[in-house]
This record gives sequence, structure tokens and C-alpha cells, in this order.
Amino acid sequence: MQVQYQRFQVNNKIISIEAELNKSNGIHFVLLQDVQDVVPEASRFEIDGKPVRFLSDDFGKRVEPLRVAWHREVVMDIVTSTSDASLASTAPPTPTFTPPEFKEKTPLIPNSNPGYYKPHPRSVHLAARAVSPPEDDWREYLQQQAIRMAILVFASTLTIVLNKAVYGQLRNADIPGVIYWHVVYIAFFILSIVWFLMLVVLVVEVVWYLIRTPLATKRSMYQRLFDF
Repeated sequence: MQVQYQRFQVNNKIISIEAELNKSNGIHFVLLQDVQDVVPEASRFEIDGKPVRFLSDDFGKRVEPLRVAWHREVVMDIVTSTSDASLASTAPPTPTFTPPEFKEKTPLIPNSNPGYYKPHPRSVHLAARAVSPPEDDWREYLQQQAIRMAILVFASTLTIVLNKAVYGQLRNADIPGVIYWHVVYIAFFILSIVWFLMLVVLVVEVVWYLIRTPLATKRSMYQRLFDF
């Protein structure tokens, strides 16, 4: 049987490592420790800058000792532990966002215990205000939803009244007019169903909004909802 080799590149140098054959499935692979015999710092491999995954079993667990599949006529780049460490050290820090009202200097109140400070009550008030939705927002939202519900209720009622009138015409129509009034009746019936479904969606949105609203905001809502 012909021996297969996997070519690797490190520091602009090409090396060849013999690949082993898995007799159960006929797949060639290369052991990481075989590569480390030549390049002790080798930790993983890449192809065109993309990491090469180590082989795993049917349960997703990496096969020990670590190994990668053999790639015919492909040169893998060897990534060393030192290069990984330098890459991690040069990674830019993750930016964080601070609300403008918290950028001001927070006054501290000294405690009897030396070296211990607790936040000023004003800072606690600012934090509570930051997590509570503005009063105008929820009031405007509920008012808009109420107006939409009223419009849908009116449209549904009007559609039902017109549909009853069309039904009366359908019963008294002659043969040529039956088809016309039947089509009109079905159209009004479908339209009434659409209005009803839209109304249900609005009700569900309002209920979900009230459920996820903090308890303190709910109390304020109940007290000031009709306070114009």
C-alpha cells in the first residue's frame, strides 16, 4: 500500500508528515503529536487562514490523541502556541457603552469602616430612572393601541351589518343575481374575519406589553392612565 504524506508549512518551510489509515472507515489522518515531534510548539492547523477541526466521534467528542483528516495536495499552515498567545494579546478591547447620565462623577458617602464607600442615593435614583420606561412612551403606546382597536371594532361592526344586508339581497335575488350577491357575501365574510384577527393581534400585543412591564411602572400606569 502506498504511503501518504501530509504537507505542512511553518516559518516558510515545508515539512511532510506520514498519514495513518483508519482501517475501519478507510480515512487517512495525521496525529497532532506526530507533527509536534517535528514542531514542538504546534497547537493547531489552518488552511487558507481558516482553522482545521480535529476529528471527533459520533457523539461530537474529539478523538484522542488529537488528529486531523488528511488533505490530498493541500499544504496546511501550522499554528504554534506562541503565535496564538501573541494574537490574543493584540486583540482590541471590547468597547463598552456608558449612558451619558452615568458619566458624571458619582459622589461617594464614607462609611464607618475605613476604605469602604457606598454610592450616593442620587446615583441609586438615576439607576432606577434608567431602567423604568418614560411615562409618555407607555401612555402614548396604549392610547394608539386603543384607537386602533376602536377602529377595528367599528370596521368589524360595519362589515357585519353590510354582510347581513347582502344576505337579504342574496335570498331575494333572481338566478343571474345570485352569483353576484354570493361573491359579495363571501368577500364581506372574509373581510370580517380579517378585522377580527387584526383585533386579536392588537389585544395580544397589549397584554404582552403589560406582562413584561415592571411592577412599579404598572402601578404608575394604573394611577395616571386617565390623568390627562
